[in-house]
Amino acid sequence: TVRLSEAEKGPTFRVVSPSAAGLAAEVIEVKLPPSSDLSEPEPATPGQECHLYMLSGQVQVDVDGAAHLLGPQDVLRYRQHGAARFLTAEKQGAKYLLCRIAP
Repeated sequence: TVRLSEAEKGPTFRVVSPSAAGLAAEVIEVKLPPSSDLSEPEPATPGQECHLYMLSGQVQVDVDGAAHLLGPQDVLRYRQHGAARFLTAEKQGAKYLLCRIAP
């Protein structure tokens, strides 16, 4: 679910390095505009390892019940077993790389 003000474009996702046969990781570039509320109810693969590297802006990441506020050059590493939520402030978006590694 994504909720945005009508004046904003939605989030954009660009696969930088797709998963492939014999390789478990993929890298996705994510751009969230201001006032984003992006929810992922459950991971595609429960227990997947994730590495989020912030390129610019600020985002709050709520994963498995814990909140993390991230800014440029911050890194968050986690295994996702349940819901994840990505929130940006009213006046600032975020751009980050997300590497997902299947267990």
